[in-house]
Amino acid sequence: MLSAEISGFKIEIKLNSIDDLKNAYLVLLDLKSRFHEIEQKHKIRIIAEKCKMKTKQYWIETDNKRIIQGVDDKPIGMMISLIDVYPESKKGSLVASEVGISHPAVSRYFSGSLGEHSDYFEEKEDGWRLSEEGVIYLENWIGAKESQKQ
Repeated sequence: MLSAEISGFKIEIKLNSIDDLKNAYLVLLDLKSRFHEIEQKHKIRIIAEKCKMKTKQYWIETDNKRIIQGVDDKPIGMMISLIDVYPESKKGSLVASEVGISHPAVSRYFSGSLGEHSDYFEEKEDGWRLSEEGVIYLENWIGAKESQKQ
């Protein structure tokens, strides 16, 4: 019986031969790697939820649509739009409508041909979403805004 503890989880594997030992070791290494990936995604989701709550102040309802107000930096406005549905994605046209800029400008920000923010956005089949780097960037922006208020 082979036993290992990975990040607080105890794993036991029954071995019948030396070949099983090698395979068990490889499985444990793979599990450890996957666990760290899952742990990182979980941390990002928690940060995203905190960002979502802290950016509610920028949303206002007008004439059957929601828009972002009080953010002069358009890429930050785009991030606030996308954090609202994180980890899901949103169409660029909807982001443009919420932020108050043209759809072509949003597309240029997403692609990196306008500004230096393309690492913060990921293209998905059904639209765009914030990358993990984008979530962290938005968290830092929120932190800087909060410290300016003090």
